[in-house]
Amino acid sequence: MAAEGYARTTGGIGVTVATSGPGATNLITGICGSFYDSVPMLCLTGQVSSIRSVGPTGVRQIGFQETPIVDICRPVTKYAVTLKHPEDIAIEIEKCLHFSTTGRTGPTLLDIPDNYQRAMD
Repeated sequence: MAAEGYARTTGGIGVTVATSGPGATNLITGICGSFYDSVPMLCLTGQVSSIRSVGPTGVRQIGFQETPIVDICRPVTKYAVTLKHPEDIAIEIEKCLHFSTTGRTGPTLLDIPDNYQRAMD
């Protein structure tokens, strides 16, 4: 909600960072407010390592506190995606910023697996 408030008071874009699981779900109230009131916001969330993600296995969870935050937030964001390749982080951040600030503004979410957060060139 602080990122939403920042965007409202400055006229810029609010940015927030949260961990996976409950940390990411704590963003939902601010994301909803941002979506309904057209406030530009970029939300970056952590996710379990890509090698520990559920994927199409049919189980509830594999990684510790793995939460499908993109699926949960998709209806209340302009763009929400889990990073698939670490080399795509720059282009995905650019997409998020573009979608957040063009047309009817609003929130975007980029979910970044833990192992991609530590990837080197």
